[in-house]
Amino acid sequence: TISVKEEKGDSLLIKLISNDNELAKSKINWNKAALATAQTFLLKLNDFTKAKFIYKEIIERNIDSTTTERALLDLASEYLHNGNSETSNDIIKKVIAQYPNGAYMQKKKASDAAKSKNDNIDQLYKEALFFSKIGNWSEFENILNINYTAFYKSKWYLPAQFLKAKMYAQQKLDTKAINVLDSIISYSKNEVLKEKANNIIADIKNRKDTEAYLSSLHFEEIHLDSTLNKDASVNNITSTNIKPIDADSSINKPKEISKVINKQLDNSKVSPAIKAVPIMNSKFIYDSTQIHYIALVTNNTNSFIVTRIKDSLLKNYKFDFISRKITTTLSELQEKSYILWIGPFENGMAAANYFTNFAPSFQKGLNDYIATDKYELITIGKSNIVKIKSLNDLKDYKTMMSNNINKR
Repeated sequence: TISVKEEKGDSLLIKLISNDNELAKSKINWNKAALATAQTFLLKLNDFTKAKFIYKEIIERNIDSTTTERALLDLASEYLHNGNSETSNDIIKKVIAQYPNGAYMQKKKASDAAKSKNDNIDQLYKEALFFSKIGNWSEFENILNINYTAFYKSKWYLPAQFLKAKMYAQQKLDTKAINVLDSIISYSKNEVLKEKANNIIADIKNRKDTEAYLSSLHFEEIHLDSTLNKDASVNNITSTNIKPIDADSSINKPKEISKVINKQLDNSKVSPAIKAVPIMNSKFIYDSTQIHYIALVTNNTNSFIVTRIKDSLLKNYKFDFISRKITTTLSELQEKSYILWIGPFENGMAAANYFTNFAPSFQKGLNDYIATDKYELITIGKSNIVKIKSLNDLKDYKTMMSNNINKR
């Protein structure tokens, strides 16, 4: 017989349970008290032996599902904490099977949904970052505008705002860029980010005198030979005198691209589909199956020259680009260094093939306008593009290709 004890003054009264309702109430009270006692032993007194005995009683009696599930989860957590992951996993499986709509599954579903949402925002930011890298500002803005609310509530909001300021600055919309940077200063509580925004504002304001001078200059229209050399062999790429922008003699040779092209085209030696090859001690990977771009990298030049090159390129190769769905975008790698991106190409093989036909005819007109030591043409995969933030990164990428991929 289960009884309820009531204490009054110095006397202790015992009331016998007389009906089913009182019995049910007594069991619920015991269940709550038992769970509280077990958690006290476990969490406050660090006595798992005594706590485990009470938890097992709660589980065996199974008076209500909420408390039983909580007891099972407490045990699973403690076993996991003690390094017994196998027992912990067995208990979790039991919880999932026994309480498909319980607290654990509800929290798991909420956690999975939040993770999926965060993963989606992460991927959106990566895409936005990629388009900012190649200067495709229309696609960049589309991603930010369509997903503004999601970005605003995520960790990527401020990084995206810095990219937005970069977009305006590169388009010479200095007032808009400064407004975005001012909003970062107002919004952020991070002093490092505030200082970075202030420094960029100072750079933009100091640039105006230089820009005013450059804008007063006039440049000749570039003439590019639009005839693609359809009969160009792979080895012809070595005769285009493509010179790197750095002076490192170890990679100051035009053989890098031709070697990887040769090996990619020679199906008897190397498969054209090389997927995600990790490179030891390098942040870059080589994945010939992913989207690639041809990059015209300039050094010690200005945006006016590169913009004219882009305009002439679009004019002379217009129909070929349209038929192949190729676009050209411009980005600033660092001061006085720009990249004209040509693509996308389905994979490394497609980029290499087009490069072989494109480079000789394009460079014929290009060399009359910009010195050969001021630019180079290379192919780069999408995942590596986002990792190139400076000329040093580009140099590291070429070294990786020269030392690892081209020697295969």
